[in-house]
Amino acid sequence: MEWYKLATNPRAISEIYTNVPSLEGIRLNEVRFYEDGPRITFFLDIRTFPENVPARWKQRRYNALSLQLDFWMIESVQILKWSKENVVNVSIKQTTEKRIEVQAISSTCHIQLIAYDFLLVLHKRVQAVE
Repeated sequence: MEWYKLATNPRAISEIYTNVPSLEGIRLNEVRFYEDGPRITFFLDIRTFPENVPARWKQRRYNALSLQLDFWMIESVQILKWSKENVVNVSIKQTTEKRIEVQAISSTCHIQLIAYDFLLVLHKRVQAVE
């Protein structure tokens, strides 16, 4: 199953992307831990801007998108590596116990977690074109 289809709200992605981008070679900017839930949030930069954006996005000249993944009811988490440059391959799969297994792995970063659920949040922005 594709990674976004495991989210509580997969339409947040599927309605704006014809071809949903993979989470390979993606910049992991931040990881936050919250005691509510408990919850862990990943903040990622998506390289590909969506094809099917709402008219108001065009009017406001949004041209970049960040993805927030909120993982809820954390069962376990393990961080083996972390650095200030984390371009990772993120894998999101469902376990046989119907949990969400997440890995963010590169030569400089290694995070694994098991959660019960996750939510997609999109952050639109205007990015200077080089």
